[in-house]
Formats: sequence, C-alpha cells, structure tokens
Amino acid sequence: MHFITPLLRISLFLSLLSFCFSKPDSKSAPKNYLCLTAHIQTEKWLGMYNREFDSTGILKQKKEYHALSIAIWGIMNYHDYRETGNVKSRQHVINQYRYFNDTSFVHISKDGVYMGLPYKFKFHDLKVPWYSGMTQGVALSYLYRYYDLTKDKTALTKMKQVARFMIRMQDKGGTIGKTPEGYLWIEEYPNSKSSPQVLNGFINGLLGLAEYLEVFPADTAARRIHDSAYKALVATVHKYDTPLWTNYNRNNSGVTNDYMRYEITQMEHLFYYYHDSVFYRQKMIWGPMAVNKFDNRHTFYKAPKFQYAIPLDSSKVNGRLTVKPILEDSICGIPKGITAGKKHYPRTDSLDIVFRKKAGHTLSWENETRFICLRFDTLYATLPKVLVKNDNEKWRPAKVRIQNGRLFVESEKHFTSLLFKPGKQKYRLRYAGCLRHNYAVPEFLFYKYKTTHYLDSSQNYRISCHTENVAQAIVFYRYAVKKETLVTTIWKQYQCVELNSTFTPPAEGYYEFYICFPYYFASPAVSEFKVEKS
Repeated sequence: MHFITPLLRISLFLSLLSFCFSKPDSKSAPKNYLCLTAHIQTEKWLGMYNREFDSTGILKQKKEYHALSIAIWGIMNYHDYRETGNVKSRQHVINQYRYFNDTSFVHISKDGVYMGLPYKFKFHDLKVPWYSGMTQGVALSYLYRYYDLTKDKTALTKMKQVARFMIRMQDKGGTIGKTPEGYLWIEEYPNSKSSPQVLNGFINGLLGLAEYLEVFPADTAARRIHDSAYKALVATVHKYDTPLWTNYNRNNSGVTNDYMRYEITQMEHLFYYYHDSVFYRQKMIWGPMAVNKFDNRHTFYKAPKFQYAIPLDSSKVNGRLTVKPILEDSICGIPKGITAGKKHYPRTDSLDIVFRKKAGHTLSWENETRFICLRFDTLYATLPKVLVKNDNEKWRPAKVRIQNGRLFVESEKHFTSLLFKPGKQKYRLRYAGCLRHNYAVPEFLFYKYKTTHYLDSSQNYRISCHTENVAQAIVFYRYAVKKETLVTTIWKQYQCVELNSTFTPPAEGYYEFYICFPYYFASPAVSEFKVEKS
C-alpha cells in the first residue's frame, strides 16, 4: 500500500492550485510553426487521406475525427491567415475549436482538471482508448493560436486541461515516460512496448509544451517536465542514428524517406525556436544522408525535390571543390523587388538605375540574405565601396568582388540593405539577384573525405583546409578501434571541430572526417584538407 504524507498532500495541493489559478502572459504570441508552414502547401495537404469536413466545419480523415489532423489543420490555417488575410483560413481555425468543445470527442475528468484527446482504434499493443503525447502537444499549439486569433478565454482553460493531462506519468494515464538513461520523455504511444520513445512525436509534444509555457510561464510542473524532456532530446538524439540513416524509436525501427525528411524539418523548427546549435548540427548530419532520398508518398510539399545538402566531388576538379553549376541555377531576381532611394522596383531583372559619382546610393529589400549579385553596364578596375546592414543595425563593410562580369556583395551576417559608394565612376544598374534561400537550392554543401587517419589520444592535431567563400564550416568525425568497423560507426552531432582549429582525439583509433558548411556565398571552394600534429 502507498501512503501520502501530510506534507506531500500540501505540496500536491499547492502545485494544483498554482496550475489552476495561473494567469496567462498576455504579451505572448505564437511563433511560426516552421516544420509545417515552410514545407507544406495547405490545400494539397487537405487533399490527401480522404480528408473532408463535417457539417460544422470540423476536419475528418477517412471518415473519422483525428485530433492530431484537426490541430494541424488549424495551425496551418492560422499561419495562412496571418500571411494572406484570407478570411476563409480564419474560419477554418475557428471551426476546429468545435471539436475541443464537444465532450463526445474529448475526455474531460470529472473534476475538470484533465482533457485527454482519445484515439478510438487499436494500435499495435495499445487498447482503446489511448492517448498520444504528440497529439496533446500539437493540440496545445493549435489552442494557443486559436486564442491569439479570437481572444476566446475558454481556450486558456482547455490549454490547461490538455497540458495537465499530458504531463502525467504514463503509468498514471498520462503521456510522460522515461528513457533508458532515466530522462523524462513525451511518449507518442504511452505504455507501448513495441514503439517506445518515438522521436518525431516527442518533438511535436515538446514544442507544444514549450508554447504552453509561453502563455503560462508560472506553471512549475509543466516547466519541470519540459526542461527534463529538453535535456533528454539533446542527450539522446544520436541514439536514433544509424551509419546511413536514422530510427523511428528506441526499438531501432527504421524510418521511411518521408519520416526522415520530416525529422529534418523538425530540427530546423527546433533550431528556429530554441537557437540551440545541437539541432543545427543534427541537420548537418541528416542532410547529407538524405541526398536523393525523396518522399514519393506525399504530394503536399512546396519543394518535393528539395535537397538539404549537396555532395561535392573533388576528384572532378583536381582536388578543388566548386559549385558553379549550382550557382548559375541558384541566382534569381530578388523576391518582391528592391527599393532604391525612395522608389520601389517590383522586378529586379530589368533595372535601369544610375549610381552617380561621389554619392551614396542605398538599395533595400524584404528578405534577409548574405549574398547579392549586381550587374552593371560597366565595371571598373577599382572596386566600389559597399556597406551593408540588417534592420536597425549600423552599416558595416561587405566583401566585394567581380566574377563573370558581375559584382558580388557578400557578408557573413545577414543583411537587407546596402550602401553603394561609386567613387569617381558612374554606374548603371541593370540587374540585382540573390541566392534563393527559399527551399529551391540546397542549404548545405559537404564533402566526405575517403582518407582514414590513425590518431593518438595523447596528441593534439590541427584540422585545416584552404577555403574560399566559405563561412561557418564544421568538420565532423567518427572513429573506431578497428579500421574495418568504421563503416558501421555512426556520426554524432557533438563529434565535431571547427575548421582550422586544434583537435584532441577522444580515443586512440581510426578516424574519418567530413566537412559541411551552409550555402551562403557564390562559388564556395575548399581544398588541401589536412590532419597534422600540432
């Protein structure tokens, strides 16, 4: 028999009291739900899996109500409305709220504290009804957006109910389990022995809980679960990797192309939300793995053949890596045009702007970039001086060079404006372009070196490489005691060093390396990769 001490009763009561009477943070507003909005076309998503609406406007999938699909549909339409002002999208957000008001769909505890979103079909070893941490989390993200859109305070109560249900331990009917290492984990399938610690479902649950805490920052119980779950993700994300792919859960169930690509977008979302480089580095591992492995099952992608990374083959260019063919296909006119002085030019592929002598001329545009290509009637031996900035920053010098009759302006930091100082010459601008950082060109470039190095753990080494137009390069490594077992060794996001830095091997053995860097600039190149004793 289990006994609860008076002190523990008081502690539990105060925790519940704090939860029930905590006030929302009125200043918070939802961030972009990037893993959906950046990659999925809303209407095409609707057209799959026999999705339709009931008479009240609630989404059904294969003639059934699925809380996860309902919440996703609400989230996507919220962001569509914020971007376009389409009143139809706004109404879709409002209609989905009816599902959470209907007690024939949702399960609310007798005391009104908990709301579970049940699945009413058997799934593997789970019996009806069962509940998902992924679904509870995505529902929190939807309810947050519904509240932001309508200011309907009943949504705040429902957020508390959904969150309180979610953060109970799975053996108590909630969705929180533990990893083999002892971390708390948001389970997509609580109490399932066949599919424990699913990664993609956990991530959506974590994001939902994080967004709940934006509204209710004083909920200490939810904060404790969130923080422990976040530590679990950072500490164990490499546990899902294989040498060439990744796994669905901790039972080592493999994933299809569509799951892998969705998990990459989730890393993108996590990095956008938390600003933790762990997720950025994980993308640098998974991106090279996903080359030419597309999702051929779904048809709703904005860029169905998008490559997260492109491999570079140095043997084709005598040891020098180059991406000129990619570059030529990647430069395009600046989206939504540019503003020169006080005049706006909606198209940048047919300009006629005169930059007069000894004057400063400004160009500005909407989207951040690190790279601008300018074509003039005439270019001169003496390069003009160009400054750049982003938003309210101060002007800073940019790198300027001429290539193939065009002037390239580049900076390691994003910019949305440039100040062009022509000096003693007059320039006539005809074209302005940039790299299309909009899922039309790869995010990363990488090269895996075939040479194996035997390194001593008591020795320091310098990892060096000659680069041009490369920024923020990372060198990843893997190692094994025996050379023949390297091929079965995984790459880990934390096993990395900065380029041109000193490296102390964690163990004696055989090492392999690959370099990966974001595709920021025109014509990047690397050569002369070396691992030398320092």
